[in-house]
Amino acid sequence: MSALSPHQTTVPAASAGRETYWVLALIALIIMIAGLVIVARQTSSSDHALAVYELDLRSDLSSAEQGLYSDLNVVADELLALLDDGESLPSPNKLAKQGFPPFIADATARNRGAHSWQLQHYAEGDAYIGTSQDSNIARSFLLRIQVKESSKNMDIWLHGANTRETNNLSTQRLIDTGWKQVSSHFNVGATRNHFHD
Repeated sequence: MSALSPHQTTVPAASAGRETYWVLALIALIIMIAGLVIVARQTSSSDHALAVYELDLRSDLSSAEQGLYSDLNVVADELLALLDDGESLPSPNKLAKQGFPPFIADATARNRGAHSWQLQHYAEGDAYIGTSQDSNIARSFLLRIQVKESSKNMDIWLHGANTRETNNLSTQRLIDTGWKQVSSHFNVGATRNHFHD
């Protein structure tokens, strides 16, 4: 019998070094591509510069005020439709009886400042003024509806103090007496355009 010579084979230790390198390279490539896509899809910042007398709906209003603003927007659409049909604007009491917030005196209204609403007529149109009973929760509101020739527009204003009635609700008069117009400009998805003098 012949003696067999021992044959040695070297088996490398199990390691994932090469695979780890390729996985990390793939992750880095994915992150770079995602970053390029984000940069390419960004639009230039075209935020509406607010005037001194304007408040940004998203950042300058409390949650209670944002809720009131939303309610007033819904009511304003209904009121503009009434005017289009040739009807006159209803009183706040009638709006409350018809179930329109924020005119209803319910728990939600109390949690949003318990506003006392009144309809006021002025030269260019009408306004619903809601005087807040607790300005720490929500400031006083003014929903101004302007009728000019064949157009009807609305805008919403806030005031930090209790307000006095006035027959002059022009933009300049509101600014001079401390009212702030709520601005709801959005870069994408804006659904309403509001009247600006």
